[in-house]
Amino acid sequence: MLHQLVIFLLLALSVSASFTQCPRVTAVSDGDKISASWEGYNVREVISFDWSVVGGSFNGIDNLCTSISPIGGLPNVMYWSRVRKSNQVSSQYLSLDRNEEYRVLLRITAQDGTFQFVSAPVEFIEKSVEDIVSTQEQSAETKTRFSPLEVTQNCEIDEQNRCRAAQISTREKLNDLYGAPQWATRQSANFIYSE
Repeated sequence: MLHQLVIFLLLALSVSASFTQCPRVTAVSDGDKISASWEGYNVREVISFDWSVVGGSFNGIDNLCTSISPIGGLPNVMYWSRVRKSNQVSSQYLSLDRNEEYRVLLRITAQDGTFQFVSAPVEFIEKSVEDIVSTQEQSAETKTRFSPLEVTQNCEIDEQNRCRAAQISTREKLNDLYGAPQWATRQSANFIYSE
């Protein structure tokens, strides 16, 4: 009995050990999308990751794990999103102001059930003129490639469908030959087991 108790305590201590390696987070943005990744942590200590984006002034220290959330409330740009054990994330359709300061917050659920928080500043990448022109050309190509087809007034398929609509249907022919369909009445289970 004592032997089992000692093993249980050792397991409990190993599971509840504190978070040993804080991930290093990097985040970049091109104006409407933020991509973030993190590395340098012990995978066995992590249950899951959540990430969010906050804007404005920030009092925390970047890339330092803390058990207290560095923000006083809820994230104001993008709410928490669970990414399980993934270490790369990307957001879409955020309207970010390049003059404002943004941070990616990572909330780590450790094996012992505690939360650890780490933050990183978002660095804006500048698009070159060639990138902007190629993006505009790709969007113009996509618009022309997927533009709706013009429908002509006289289509062979439409003509054939109109001709078929004028014909007598199979159901009408069967009704003339055999009459209206007659379905057998269904008996309940009580009919089989009646006394």
